[in-house]
Amino acid sequence: MPKQSVELLAPAGNESRLSITLNYGADAVYFGANDFGLRSVARGFDEESLARAIERVQRAGRRCYVVLNIFAHNRDLVPLREHLQSLARNAPDGVIVSDPGVFDLVSQVAPSTPIHISTQANVTNAGAARFWQRLGATRIVLARELSLREIHEIRDSCDLELEAFVHGAMCMAYSGRCFLSAAMTGRSANAGECTNSCRWNYRLIEENRLESPFPIEQDGRGSYILSARDLCMLGHLKELRAAGVSCFKIEGRNRGLEYLAVVLSAYRQTLDSNHAEPTIAGWVAELERLSSHGLSTGFYFDGTPQYPPHARTGQPALRGATRFAGVTEDRDGAIGIVTLQRLSVTDQIEVLSSRRYSFFACSVRSLTDRCEIGAGDWLDLSPVPGIRAGELVRLQLATPEERGQATLARPVGTP
Repeated sequence: MPKQSVELLAPAGNESRLSITLNYGADAVYFGANDFGLRSVARGFDEESLARAIERVQRAGRRCYVVLNIFAHNRDLVPLREHLQSLARNAPDGVIVSDPGVFDLVSQVAPSTPIHISTQANVTNAGAARFWQRLGATRIVLARELSLREIHEIRDSCDLELEAFVHGAMCMAYSGRCFLSAAMTGRSANAGECTNSCRWNYRLIEENRLESPFPIEQDGRGSYILSARDLCMLGHLKELRAAGVSCFKIEGRNRGLEYLAVVLSAYRQTLDSNHAEPTIAGWVAELERLSSHGLSTGFYFDGTPQYPPHARTGQPALRGATRFAGVTEDRDGAIGIVTLQRLSVTDQIEVLSSRRYSFFACSVRSLTDRCEIGAGDWLDLSPVPGIRAGELVRLQLATPEERGQATLARPVGTP
């Protein structure tokens, strides 16, 4: 990657997500085979489909990084070696590892493949960065617990590409090394099976007052142990770049297609507009409504979690003005969707343009003469100007009751 460029990196755990990342402006994607990444719950790629995905990404002029960041046990080493032999033939643009044993295997089996050090390796200081550089790593995925000042110090001490998370869930454990999911569900985050247990709703109960539970809440003053706010650095990308970060990474564990499309559009348009304030303000409001936890700048500002003044945590009505309706597809030259729920001719739908990275709306009435479109029916969207296959479609909701069931927000710029 050229030294002066900034890379926007997004997750692509299966074919559908890969299409979204390519359509909505990712410069690079990361994904893995089913058994060797910390996303094994999101089953997506076997060896054959992984090879096709790598070819597809590179044919589109983007970069792809294969995730191998499990904490390997002895039983993993033989199948991992076989996987690496296959992977070397497919020539991804890099692999992401956290385990020194896995690093050593990659160096032996696929010596020409660039190695990126995962955030699970807990690189929190310049000495650790230099250590991995001496071993041959080309990039560090920085620990989420670092401040901008610390990142700048690491940048000054080594000649490595620095990758940092800019958006997504924050773990309750240090750089994701967590046993909560394993304790509560038997599914270990360290083996790629995290159930996001820390993001469930909890109540604190004193043993002599079982009928008087206390809710565990979070505000600007404390309670960061469970259910942390989502990281959002949309308004601070310039600061990250100035600190030496060359790759902005979006987290997407257990997220839907709508989340991925909206978040990618927000960051892509912000970068393309040279960080224009109106663009940032509109998208931050949209991202806040996407999150059920609220937004935070994490530890970037002197290691202290900061909260933007525009956060609207606790106002779920603002987060439920639309519902995901589907992703457009091409059927013999006609662009449309297979609807995920019933639509009426009085409904309004919105399409997230993959050219302009913005929403535009139209009425169902303008698209069909049917009175109602049932769930699973085909809705032809060809009359919509500029529409393309692979674009997000969502339904505007009219009532507070409907809004309470939704996951997305109103169009950018609406009050």
